[in-house]
Amino acid sequence: MKNSRVLGAAFICFSIHTTSGNAALIDRGGGLIYDSDLDITWVADATGGGDLTWYEAMDYVANFTYYDSIRNVTWTDWRLPETLVPDPSCGAEEGFGYIDCTGSELGHLYYIEDANSSGLFNISWEYYWSGTECGTDCAYVFSWFAGGQFGTNKDSIPHFASYTMAFPVRDGDVAAVPIPPALWLFGSGLLGLVGIARRKKAG
Repeated sequence: MKNSRVLGAAFICFSIHTTSGNAALIDRGGGLIYDSDLDITWVADATGGGDLTWYEAMDYVANFTYYDSIRNVTWTDWRLPETLVPDPSCGAEEGFGYIDCTGSELGHLYYIEDANSSGLFNISWEYYWSGTECGTDCAYVFSWFAGGQFGTNKDSIPHFASYTMAFPVRDGDVAAVPIPPALWLFGSGLLGLVGIARRKKAG
């Protein structure tokens, strides 16, 4: 029974760094949020980058680096969110675009995961570019304050928008990275105690 409790404590210590969720959103620590529905990881603070054209937003994520203090890794493989085309989930068109578009990654985060109520993100109440194009000179944007989605010129800012920004996202789960050496040493120490306890019991 004692051995089980020790192993359980070790498991909990490791789990702290890989769990703690809100619906399908899981706080991986270090300012990174994992969406287990779509198997993608968002930065929690999506207020960087400033007012960007689509081309500038593409450059921004291509050069974006993020130091993950939990796993001691610098992530460089960021991109803009993708939009499903066509997106059959979209509802009516309103002043700020088509609403209820849950097929896009931003729409899924907004409507399905309810990121605004999660308390996990710092998101600007403006527009975010999608990496998905709707033509040679057109790309999609998502209105974070209205939940609308529409295509607009890559070189211009929608006339009713104050800012169009970049929201970096990457494929996969950062928790797949090996646990830092300090945590491995801690876990190994606990397992060593288990071994000692077993030898004493056997003796």
